[in-house]
Amino acid sequence: MPSTRFNYLETKWPFIIALIVMTVTILGVWLYGIQDDRSLYHNSLISTTLLSGFFFLFVTIGLYDGVKLKDNLGKVLEQKNFKSFTFSPDGFDFVGGGDDIISAIFMIILSIVVAFIISLIMAFLSAALWIVFLAVMAMLYWVFFRALRWVFKKSPVCQGKWGKSLLYSLGFTLLYSCWIYGLIILVFTL
Repeated sequence: MPSTRFNYLETKWPFIIALIVMTVTILGVWLYGIQDDRSLYHNSLISTTLLSGFFFLFVTIGLYDGVKLKDNLGKVLEQKNFKSFTFSPDGFDFVGGGDDIISAIFMIILSIVVAFIISLIMAFLSAALWIVFLAVMAMLYWVFFRALRWVFKKSPVCQGKWGKSLLYSLGFTLLYSCWIYGLIILVFTL
């Protein structure tokens, strides 16, 4: 009889591990793809397939072990006391608020400079890489802030049962990765 005690996992750890796994997987596939002279399309499909496999394993093991996620990433996004970079007679300083006219002018100039730098960076990168990057970022947001909490709500049903864990994992993996394959195929066939 499986225990009904759940293992609570902080959301930041799967997020950090996923970033590392994604970076290593994508770089490995792309660097190995350069050696084999594979196209961007094939490298994208191979990277997505490997990442889907890792997701499937993670979810299967998590459901079997009865993992539940504790959302601690949301607290980072709810901070309201951001400090702004302002100008003082002694030089630049981090001061909360920054309501004077010099701070406002400096922030406008800084915004223009940052926008110019970002536009230069974007000019040097191809459109396909940006689409892949944005798709991966959207996937990460969905997986870690929404989907994994929803997936692990099935932990009470799957805890200690390999069959149900595998079945739910397969369903969720297909659900969360099919749209990525569709996006890759759409981008590279148009």
